[in-house]
Amino acid sequence: MDSLVTELYALAEHCSYGVLHDELIRDRLVVGLLDKGLSERMQLDAELTLDKAVRMARQSEEVKEQQVSLRGDTRAQASDDRRVLKNSEPATYKPQYANVKCSLVR
Repeated sequence: MDSLVTELYALAEHCSYGVLHDELIRDRLVVGLLDKGLSERMQLDAELTLDKAVRMARQSEEVKEQQVSLRGDTRAQASDDRRVLKNSEPATYKPQYANVKCSLVR
């Protein structure tokens, strides 16, 4: 999650987003999540900030990891593993922008 946020900040650095900078990064993060349930919950939160979105995504990752270790819940891990192997992308985020030039927003 941290590398994703760092990457989004790096991409946005060369764009002139002005005061919308954090909001646009937040939106890109939210719509790029593979966990559609988490993405929907974030979209329904009228007071969602970038910090809150990052915190929620980190917590979701931690909970999934804890489920695997505590309950032996391999279903979530197996699903994530298939996505990683199939797409060669991180399991929690799939980039959807075509180029680096200010394309964080469609």
